[in-house]
Parts: sequence; C-alpha cells; structure tokens
Amino acid sequence: MPDLDVAIVAESGLVQDVPTSPLDNPNANLHFGFNPPMVATVIRDTLRFLFETGAPDRLKYNREPKDSQVVIALTLDDTPDTAEQSKPRILVDRGAFAASGIGVTDSFTSGLFNSQDVKSRQDEYMNMINGACSIKIIAYNKGTCEELAYLVTTFLVWSRPMITNTLGFKNLASPLSVSPLMLDRDDKNKFIIELNVPYMTEMRWMSEELGTKLKGFLLEFNK
Repeated sequence: MPDLDVAIVAESGLVQDVPTSPLDNPNANLHFGFNPPMVATVIRDTLRFLFETGAPDRLKYNREPKDSQVVIALTLDDTPDTAEQSKPRILVDRGAFAASGIGVTDSFTSGLFNSQDVKSRQDEYMNMINGACSIKIIAYNKGTCEELAYLVTTFLVWSRPMITNTLGFKNLASPLSVSPLMLDRDDKNKFIIELNVPYMTEMRWMSEELGTKLKGFLLEFNK
C-alpha cells in the first residue's frame, strides 16, 4: 500500500477541528474545538483516499460514482440510485459521544489577565470527548464482505498515528472491534459486518466577557 500523504488527505474534504465561535465576537466570547460530524467525515474521507490509492482494482474507490467499485458514504447520506444498488457499501455513522470534565476544578485549565486591562481575565477550560463511530459493511458476496472488513480495519489501524497526530485526536480506533459476518434481516442475500471505532478528543473553550456576564446572571438566583 502506498504511504499515506497527510497533505493530500487534508485536501480531500476533511473537516478540520478548528476552533470557531458561534457568537459575534470570536475573540472575546467562547470558541469551540469539537465538531461532532467531523469524526465521521474524517473516517469517511480517509477511507475514500485509501481505497482510491491502495485497494485492489475490484474494490477501488473512484470519485466518479459510475466508475467506483465500492460506495463509501455517511449513513444519512446513503441514497443509492438503481445503478449502485449491487455495489458493496461502507457506511459510516458518527454514533454517540460523551463530554466529561477533567480534574476537580470544573474543567478549568488556566487563567490570565489581559496585559492592557488587569480587570479583564481570560479563563480557559477543557472537556474530554469520548465517543464511538460505527461502520457498516454491506455486500452481496460473502468473500467481498470479509475482504472489505479486513481492508477497513487495516487502513484505519495503519493510518491511526497520522490521523491522530494531524487532527488532534487523543485516540482513534483503539481498540477497533469487528463483528462476525451476519445476514441482513430484511434481505437474506446481503452480508453485513459492523465495526466499532472508538475515539477520544478534546473540547476547549475560553471565557472573557461572556463568562463574566454568565456568572453575574447565575448569581441572580441567590438573591
């Protein structure tokens, strides 16, 4: 398999975990660094890249749907037309996640006063995000389903260090669990294998003006 070029993967449509603010002033309010759909998008686009460059021709992914031998998509985006119904499918779902505080300081990590205004304090916080994405492999051929599960497992395990180091994950796909080969409940001609892909990342935020206003608002409850 060719070496994974992280620069190329980053250009392939990955949603990078860049802190952005949902508020008007991104510098003085809150910013968030965790985007729930990001994880499934990272896995989908990484698998697309690796199946395009490293899979055998009979299972090679192509950006042109009619030329692709396999469908790799997010579960909710999977709306195949008639021509694609018989193609093997790799469907990625973001799954559930939990946000938990750290330490005994309500997730507080550091606090600094503005050098120009000692009354303006900037506090930084961090939560840990633990979640698990699911991958469902669907094929009409038993051997194809098994081979796809092996390739997905191998690609994710081999590319794990590059994904975590580049996109800021603390963990991804460790441990990665693979289900037995199963028959589809509705269509007994389909074979299914499911993979569970755990991950860990950080949610960081900071408060300046908004934090002060929120604290004042909460203190009103004590009056």
